[in-house]
Amino acid sequence: MRPHGLTILLRLTLTVLALQAVPQVRAGHFSTNEELPAHPFDDRFSTNWFAAVRTVVPASYSADTTFNFQTATNALAQESRQGNLAAQALWGFALIALDTSPETTVDGLKLLRGAAEKGYVPAMLNLGYLYEGSTVVHRNYAEAFHWFGKAAELGNAEAQLQLGGCYHYGLGTRQDFTTAAKYYRLSAGQTNFVAMKSLGFLLMNGYGVVTNEDEAKVWLLRAATEGQNRRAMYDLGVLYDRKFPDTNAMIEAFKWMKQSADLGDALGAYELSNFYFRGWGATETNRSNYRFWRAKAASLGATDAQYFMGQAYRTGDRVPENADKSLLWYRKAAAKNHPEALYDLALHYLDDKADPTSLKMANDLMIRAANLGHREAQFQCAMSCFRGDAGLAFEKGREWLARAAENGWPKAEFCLFQLYYRGALVDAVGDEHTTPDHFARARLGLAWPAGLRVSGAVLVRGFRSAMEGAQWREW
Repeated sequence: MRPHGLTILLRLTLTVLALQAVPQVRAGHFSTNEELPAHPFDDRFSTNWFAAVRTVVPASYSADTTFNFQTATNALAQESRQGNLAAQALWGFALIALDTSPETTVDGLKLLRGAAEKGYVPAMLNLGYLYEGSTVVHRNYAEAFHWFGKAAELGNAEAQLQLGGCYHYGLGTRQDFTTAAKYYRLSAGQTNFVAMKSLGFLLMNGYGVVTNEDEAKVWLLRAATEGQNRRAMYDLGVLYDRKFPDTNAMIEAFKWMKQSADLGDALGAYELSNFYFRGWGATETNRSNYRFWRAKAASLGATDAQYFMGQAYRTGDRVPENADKSLLWYRKAAAKNHPEALYDLALHYLDDKADPTSLKMANDLMIRAANLGHREAQFQCAMSCFRGDAGLAFEKGREWLARAAENGWPKAEFCLFQLYYRGALVDAVGDEHTTPDHFARARLGLAWPAGLRVSGAVLVRGFRSAMEGAQWREW
């Protein structure tokens, strides 16, 4: 969600006040606005914005009891013309957030950039926030990365966190977990709790650093207990969950998942629902709590939970069957590239075979699911190509079938084997693992009767030694 103009001003205000008061920053998760506190707004700007203005203009301006938006902006304009960088930044940001015309936005950016170029860190930060994503300035991750980097060089903890996030997610620069960990550590060393959470995440998973769960736990505990960071609580739950089936560890995992979920973390809520479903930790199986937290997680944006809510409304799992609500949840999950949701949506549109638009939608969704590794979708894409649906190329079908088979999908393995055996295909994959009996052999571990019968026949007919063929038939 992009920040609204008032939210942008609030973020600027909070940054200015934090920088002027203490070095400690307790910001929200990187690239989200969900942690910004809600403050009452007057007709134009928050009371925090007025408080910030009072700190950067001479007392004579605010001594007047009629100090309002007009007098505040007049004061900022006058002070900015006299070289007051803080006033210049606040005034520039106000012009941008008001967004009254393209000209005022350009003027605001010029003022904000001028303060930043003269070394004013809050202006650098807020240029970064603006270019990271706002409704009034065209998103430009390279610019955001530049200004976060400038402020980070000056030792600002919030900028170090944001710069680490740029490297973490590859925004405005290449993805580099090692460099992300470097800046997270610098920020965490200045008591930035979000940086502690992010550093802990990299350490627990070995992204860009040597895996160190003990150090990860130290940082995550601080972020969770001192900073009340809900995602750090979730990550602590994950660390303890890795010790399954240790009973004490699962009790700790449940405790942290519950705290995370209670504070509104989507992943915490989803994992808590699974704990209730399976009876893990300090709880017995409780399907009612499972459904409550699954629905809560879906409403908070957990993609898996949204998919399962789609399933619940489709099958009537303790909710009334409702095709419209099922599709609503499927679409939410599919919009975030959930492979199963994309596949199920494709099946829904395939039901209306008389509508060319529905069939095209189904084909597009199926291909998206297949590209994300959904094996049945890959198999169905192959079949569509072989049938020539919507003008799909036969040659592409070979590629989809090979991908599904190499991903271990039984139907695809057996189908590809039959095509090889009958001479209908040349090697579509082109490596040493794709031999005529490779895919049928792969099914032996699952005791798949069709694979056993055909593999035995192939070997008896000479693809392997007669002795090996006899052993397969007996097996």
